[in-house]
Amino acid sequence: MHRHLRRSTPALLIMLLPGLALAAEQLAVKTGLWESTTVTISSGIQLPQLPPEALARLPPEQRAQMENMMKQLGANGPSTRTDRSCLTEQDLKEGLFKALRESENANCKHNIVKATSKQQEVEMTCSSPVSGTGRMKVDVVDSGNVRGEMDMKSAAMTMNVKFTSRWLGASCPADTR
Repeated sequence: MHRHLRRSTPALLIMLLPGLALAAEQLAVKTGLWESTTVTISSGIQLPQLPPEALARLPPEQRAQMENMMKQLGANGPSTRTDRSCLTEQDLKEGLFKALRESENANCKHNIVKATSKQQEVEMTCSSPVSGTGRMKVDVVDSGNVRGEMDMKSAAMTMNVKFTSRWLGASCPADTR
């Protein structure tokens, strides 16, 4: 799952939060190919405004496209995404949350609330690039099914991400590694 998160899926990326790798137990899940579906709902997004002179220089068609895109970005509707990723035994040993420890997310502090083979929960406080707080919970339904939820709040936005992941098989295609 974590390799997939590094590449694209927002919920799985969130699931790789640094700090949980320090958990006493690893999650009791199968290794191999996983499929994850995430539903993200954001609200209160504050988008940067283009200067009026920049908009005025655009041809009418491009200006309309730009204004429509900005409206859609701020619409705050749910966004659903499904992706596949490979989870290895090494990923489990190192901790599913290793990817973000090695990323630009170093300005977040994590407090492990619960860490068992069936459930992991973490609270986080970030100082940049956006200041905010959040909480994430991952539940192992069984060794081939995981679900979770994350809530983040900052002055700029509020975000809720729910995800489900299911094991597809023991072998992984090359593009998911």
